Amino acid sequence: MEFFDLRLTLRDGMPGHPGDPQVALTRVRSHDADGYEVTQICVGSHSGTHLDAPRHFLPGGATLDQYPIQRLVGPGVIVDCRPPGGTPRLIAPSLLAARLKQSTLPAGGFVLLWTEGALLSEEAARILLEASPGLVGTDAPSLDEEPYPAHQL
Repeated sequence: MEFFDLRLTLRDGMPGHPGDPQVALTRVRSHDADGYEVTQICVGSHSGTHLDAPRHFLPGGATLDQYPIQRLVGPGVIVDCRPPGGTPRLIAPSLLAARLKQSTLPAGGFVLLWTEGALLSEEAARILLEASPGLVGTDAPSLDEEPYPAHQL
């Protein structure tokens, strides 16, 4: 089995979800002046590599601290959803369905969507749910946009 670390390095000014606070790392103490280093970190919860907990959209939903760390490690597949001939705004549901069919997703396994920024429509989100993944990841800042059909499902 091969392991992939999907974390991005947190860095000043890194891209985040549009409209959310930008990442700002400010050195407030330095070795030269203070004999030690301290950095103030300001980040929106959707900056860099992040997880959405159910609480993000469901008022009574679970928070991330209620999940064991083992829930974040497991087998999975990368599903290439990049649209041929360019990147439209939404992933074509037919493309997603075909690519999911071609993959060998273990029961409850992870699905990592390679999208180059394309998002899920409600129809595409339903197709993804039918595959019963244990976790879904994407290279886009979000799975969808307002009215957030994937998040709601």
